Amino acid sequence: MDLMLNSQVMTFLLSDHPIAVLAQAGAKAGAKAAAKAPVKSPNWILTALVTLVVTAIAFYILSLVFPFIEIDSPVTALICAVVFGALNIISQPLENLLNITWILAPIALLINMATFWITDLVIAGFRITNGIIGILVGSVALTIIQIILKYVINVIF
Repeated sequence: MDLMLNSQVMTFLLSDHPIAVLAQAGAKAGAKAAAKAPVKSPNWILTALVTLVVTAIAFYILSLVFPFIEIDSPVTALICAVVFGALNIISQPLENLLNITWILAPIALLINMATFWITDLVIAGFRITNGIIGILVGSVALTIIQIILKYVINVIF
């Protein structure tokens, strides 16, 4: 009983101590930060497959909405998604570096446009017929459609 009383007294005394108050505040801040931290998906293969399917659907939607973007079949859209995804993996570190400031963000847009254009050059069943305007509109529209589809998938699942 005496040990329990001493423990309660020490807790009371330490709780008013400035170092104890700072430690408690730090623990609370750490708990809040941990609650807000993004959770890494343990199943990266499933995440990659969902991203691939979302990108393929986005390519196919582009071909339906814009007359200057032509895709022969849904299989071609899937192949476009694979090529575009591989090119994005290569260019992603550079885009992340350039998106640090708003001044360099247009350069990241140019990289995204170049990725879209290279996909057009590599895939035989994918054509952009309106030149630079088609590349610009297509790459921006593809990004917007991907964001919307990923949001819908996150809401559903």
